[in-house]
Amino acid sequence: MAATNGVPTLLGGQPVSTAPSALLTQDAQTVMAASAATVWGVYQDGALIVKPDSIIAVEYKREWKIADYPQEEGGFESYDKVTVPFDVRLTMTKGGSKEARQKFLESIDTVAASLDTYDIVTPDVTYLSCNASHINYKRIATSGVNLITVEMWLVEIRVTVTVEFSNTNKPSGANPISTGPVQTITPSAAETPSTAIL
Repeated sequence: MAATNGVPTLLGGQPVSTAPSALLTQDAQTVMAASAATVWGVYQDGALIVKPDSIIAVEYKREWKIADYPQEEGGFESYDKVTVPFDVRLTMTKGGSKEARQKFLESIDTVAASLDTYDIVTPDVTYLSCNASHINYKRIATSGVNLITVEMWLVEIRVTVTVEFSNTNKPSGANPISTGPVQTITPSAAETPSTAIL
């Protein structure tokens, strides 16, 4: 059996290369580029608002409520199915300096207190129009004294549009319009209800 650079050939007869593999290097670069292309996180108008070191878990939950009504003899009939707003839960970590951790927690508090909607971006799905409903964080000695783990729960916010009709077929169908200030009138003593005890 012939040897190449002191390494014997395999049973298939192909020599083993001792040089670094260009394919492994290319694969590593491809994986790094793919992971860098999509930055996970909480976005608003395309800007990354919450910047963790890593997102270690994403949970997604969606429910449908099926309405029903009772019938005779204990029976039930289902008549409608309604989609409940979805729920996304993120578990994020942040380490580094004290200032970096403080800035991270401030961004979490800003998102939690805001009435604005945010987008949750993952490599697979982007969850649009969300608002925070719960946050908590912890530091555990076994995970590193400088590592903060934050859990953030977000709920879908549905923006509905109301239709107003200004030119209706019948005037009674139009919404009342205020055309100016309204003057208050104090009722006279004759118009007020009697408080006398009979």
